[in-house]
Amino acid sequence: MTSSIRNPHPRPGFRQFRPLGLVSGPSGRLRAGRGGFTLVEMLVVIGIILALLAILLPSVGRAWKIGQRTRMELDMQTISTALELYKQDHGDYPRVYVAHYGAWALGRALIGPEDNDGNKGPGFRTRAPNPGPDGKIGTDDDIPQGRVYGPYLDPARWKISPSFEILDRYGLNPILYYPAYKPANISQPNGFVAKGDYPTATGTGTRVMPRFNYEDNSGYMAGPTLQVLMGDTNKNGQIDVGEQAAFDGDFLLWSFGPDLAPGPPNKDKPVAPNNRCDDVANFKRAEY
Repeated sequence: MTSSIRNPHPRPGFRQFRPLGLVSGPSGRLRAGRGGFTLVEMLVVIGIILALLAILLPSVGRAWKIGQRTRMELDMQTISTALELYKQDHGDYPRVYVAHYGAWALGRALIGPEDNDGNKGPGFRTRAPNPGPDGKIGTDDDIPQGRVYGPYLDPARWKISPSFEILDRYGLNPILYYPAYKPANISQPNGFVAKGDYPTATGTGTRVMPRFNYEDNSGYMAGPTLQVLMGDTNKNGQIDVGEQAAFDGDFLLWSFGPDLAPGPPNKDKPVAPNNRCDDVANFKRAEY
């Protein structure tokens, strides 16, 4: 008796299902025999990727450092322009009157974290020439009036330390600022980069002033280091025969660069391709 379940005559066009392992032909055997990459193939691919990374990473690192340095140089140009605007308003560049306070004077002048009336915030407002309610001139209740000077730099664009020093691109050290004392004769002893004097509150002093006073930022960079970097290799405060002043402008701006220290990595060896100074200043020298 024939079973009703079997159908010896399937309908035309109906394809019976076959397990994948039973599929015949080259493509069928390929699908049935491969389940993914072998361990050897994966190791080969990983090896190729690591080799490419070893080739590309140094180039990428160098390009990043060059780009970072270029941006730092542009920052120096921006600060230089801001100092010129400050001079137009106030008649002179910001001056440093206390040792170690060069970086602070720069941020205070260009960003103005506190104005002349003690108000927190950027900018400077002139005091009124007339007395306030107490009838006295020069007291805290003088009426603020006149134009606001600054800020000469946008505070939102720059990294600022808690003491309002402008930090460099590398984020840990402030940009050092040395205003030049132009009457100094750089060919005289202590005339170029040396320890200088500061005027008293009345504006007087011995005025033993070099062109650049390394005391302005002595808390960050030692005087002999700055002397060498500026070309005074004899460290006698002057430019001798055979020496050349690296820079003789109106002010000096300085960043320690990515190694976060002034000068070349090894200060006991001459500057060379593998011992090149990575500092950034508002001027360029061959060894930079």
